[in-house]
Amino acid sequence: MIRRPPRSTQSRSSAASDVYKRQVHGVSVDLDKNLYFNLCNRLERECNSRHSFGIVANSERPSECNLVTTGQNVINDQTIQLLDNNQPQGGVVFKYNPGDEFALNEKYSLEVELECDRDSHQMVLDKLKSHLIAPHYRLRYKTNQACPTHNIYLILNFIQENRVIFVIVAIIFGIIECFYGKKLFKPTLFLLGFTIFTVLSLVFFFQFALSKAPTDTIKWVLVGISVLIGTIFGWLAVKFSKLGMFLGGAFLGFVLASVLYNTIIYRIALHQPDLALYLTIVICMISLGVLAFYATNHIIILATSFGGSFIAAKGVSLFAGSFPNLFEIAKMIQNDQVNDIPNSAYIYIACFMLVGLIGSVYQYMEFKKSKELEKERDIYNKLHDYESV
Repeated sequence: MIRRPPRSTQSRSSAASDVYKRQVHGVSVDLDKNLYFNLCNRLERECNSRHSFGIVANSERPSECNLVTTGQNVINDQTIQLLDNNQPQGGVVFKYNPGDEFALNEKYSLEVELECDRDSHQMVLDKLKSHLIAPHYRLRYKTNQACPTHNIYLILNFIQENRVIFVIVAIIFGIIECFYGKKLFKPTLFLLGFTIFTVLSLVFFFQFALSKAPTDTIKWVLVGISVLIGTIFGWLAVKFSKLGMFLGGAFLGFVLASVLYNTIIYRIALHQPDLALYLTIVICMISLGVLAFYATNHIIILATSFGGSFIAAKGVSLFAGSFPNLFEIAKMIQNDQVNDIPNSAYIYIACFMLVGLIGSVYQYMEFKKSKELEKERDIYNKLHDYESV
């Protein structure tokens, strides 16, 4: 994930935003002209009563100006791409709709490239790689704000590149667990241990053990090692049932944390979204993991029904998109992009909650039937033993 520069705001209480505006809003592009732009919001400065992301104006006569971009909507009038698709950690480029007409069949244009430089704590203009001559302005900055905050994007990109496999596995596994998790108790314990520790291993390897641009072979080797680790812990979950029960509760806790954070907590944790996210996950996972020792059947049913529907929904989202994960939402909040959280995320949540509810009702009905059959079997065995005597 790329750290998006903070949005411009009129609030004077935001010192960081004020510093950011002073750093990037003015670039001299000619002897008597300056280029003014804002990456993530429209300029407050007008040009002939019009707003856009960037304008070029005469330094002595500001009323003499032209729009170098048109539109002011972050979603429709601005795109963000990687500088190099083969090196996603290298940085990003902001592109905007063309501006006013400069000459016949030629319009002003603006591209702002942000190159990852972990040593640059401010945005430093690289004049050698910039084009400051009208009408096509291309600015190249070095900044640590263009660097990935972590390497999780590697595993997300890997899953996206091989999404057909992951979609099929996620949907099949999710639906089976949603409706038959309790009936397949031991396989469920194995799958819980396998899933949790395979994912944790993948996160660890892709976060800490990989170089910035690993080959596909290395990625698949690490996937294989993660699967092996998951298999070992899946076996342990079956061998030591209490561990399996705790994992079942912890998995349900993670799903609950996802729902709570996506719907409620992110709205009240604007200042410390990362801390709120991790606290929500840890508290929910530990609480329900411990509760599983006292309400095993209920936790297993709820964990598999809602957990299975959640996994199936994530599988569908690999194709359909627009279901951001918890960490993406935390970053969007941190970067003042709360309004950019797609409404489809709430539709996904509503759908997987509904399917999970249906799955839990079905599993409770099947569990009740199995208990009644068990009682009938016990009565039959007692009568058989009495007759034998």
